[in-house]
Amino acid sequence: MAAEGPTSSGSATVRVESGTIADVNARNWTVGWVSQYGGSYWPTIQVMAPYLHYNNGEGFYCLPEVGAIAVVCFPSDEQNQPFVMGFLSGFEREGAQIGNLQATVTDPGVETEEVSVPTASASTPSASTAPGSNSASASRRAGRPILNPGDMMWQGRDENFVVLRRGGVLQIGSTQVCQRVYLPIRNFIRDFCENYELNTAAGSLSWIIQRAEDKPAPAQTPNELNLILREYAQDKKASVRLSFGSLDKTKNPSPPGGGDTWVALEIAPGGIEPTDGKVSGTAVFTLRIDKQGNSYVMQAKTRTEEIKGDLNQKVTGNVKQEIGGTLAVKTGGTVTEDFGGAHTAKGPSSDENWSGAKTITAAALKLGSAAAAEPVPLGNLLIQWLATHTHPASNTPPAQAGAVTALISGKVFVTK
Repeated sequence: MAAEGPTSSGSATVRVESGTIADVNARNWTVGWVSQYGGSYWPTIQVMAPYLHYNNGEGFYCLPEVGAIAVVCFPSDEQNQPFVMGFLSGFEREGAQIGNLQATVTDPGVETEEVSVPTASASTPSASTAPGSNSASASRRAGRPILNPGDMMWQGRDENFVVLRRGGVLQIGSTQVCQRVYLPIRNFIRDFCENYELNTAAGSLSWIIQRAEDKPAPAQTPNELNLILREYAQDKKASVRLSFGSLDKTKNPSPPGGGDTWVALEIAPGGIEPTDGKVSGTAVFTLRIDKQGNSYVMQAKTRTEEIKGDLNQKVTGNVKQEIGGTLAVKTGGTVTEDFGGAHTAKGPSSDENWSGAKTITAAALKLGSAAAAEPVPLGNLLIQWLATHTHPASNTPPAQAGAVTALISGKVFVTK
């Protein structure tokens, strides 16, 4: 007796027939199917996958939707149930789908129920596109993008997609505006999107277009870039935030006398909200800059600057310094100060200690107060006058009394 084989073990002939998916059972991974020409309904049909293993569902597969044109195989072994071998596209005219299947989908996760489905479907050919027709406008494209030979694509109903193109290019996206492209040339990765957010255990990075989700972007749409960093991965809150763009005014007040902040750096150990970057703790360093160039810097502790070369500063406006402690200046060379206006210095006391001479050149030098009017005598001339003057008689003015006025300074004055 001959051994049984694939062509002799069954009592029926293998039959392959096209039809329409009528309902889907997501829990059991089965579909209900309606024969295209016979109109018969078959429930609980399994869908074949390119690869599938029963151990933990490994493989790659797709759960079909109602209305898909499915090709079902009825095996010769009558003990085996029919299964979906694959899917086809109906004929269509370019740009318009012929037919519109209306069907009721069962609730996913429940047992399949019988539904009423019309026998006509999107795969039913029209008179102009039936087999043998010479219509040049007939197409099997079914809304699929035009690809190049060798390209492979996986696309969803809402046009999210994965494309493996010849040449090694890989595209993954949810829309044409929101996608990532991998290029084998120089190993480029390019992202295209309206908003971007990267979240890790160390922090987050986000580029945000500030517009409402359900509204189009206005003519001038503000943008914002935020980098938020945790000190340790276990921290609930972040410690550093660096922001650029048209920033939120509630989190980034304007610099004093300035406009909206464009650049902001906040350091607050364990005091920055990781979701929105708002500082809820005590900041130890803050930097804010607006687009006009105004800036604000707050530093909680010591600041040390070391400059190996020259430091050149030019201030067009005013300079105001408030120092709560001691100001110590040490220079190894010459100090030159050139004032275009008046110079005022005040304090409880002043002590100057010079190893060499000190020269003060001024049109008038007043000691004691600005009202000082008493001129000081000129020392050498006074000594010479005292040594050479004479008196005509006792108790009378010296003969050289008229020369006394030449003995006083015309630039140095004192007050009582």
